[in-house]
Amino acid sequence: MKSVNSQAGFLLIEVLIAILIFSIGLLGLVAAVTAASRNSTESEDRGRAALWANEIVAQMWTTNSVTLSPTTISNWQTALSLSTATNTSNTNTGLGPLPNGLGTVTADAANAKAVISVTWQEPKATATSTYTTTVYLH
Repeated sequence: MKSVNSQAGFLLIEVLIAILIFSIGLLGLVAAVTAASRNSTESEDRGRAALWANEIVAQMWTTNSVTLSPTTISNWQTALSLSTATNTSNTNTGLGPLPNGLGTVTADAANAKAVISVTWQEPKATATSTYTTTVYLH
């Protein structure tokens, strides 16, 4: 028969191990929530970039030409790039600007083709993201 003293502190060690396992699980949960939030923001920005590209494509369809006036392109670029602090939504489209957004339109009128690129960078990100689409009007 074992003495009572040989079991002393065993319950305390079990509790400490249980707390350690729980803490590791909790840290994993926090990391998963953080990653989900970051992915949600990235997805929202990609969707917004696609909508911004679609807006300039709609202008091309309306004029039936891939060559747009410099004013139209400049207005699109300005609305796309406004900082969130100065403009929370574009009154013409209902779209919010992209962080550090930049839009380019490269038109090839001879082939009725245009390449539209929308680039943005999150304030804390080190890399930029780009959405590019090619439009053919026939």
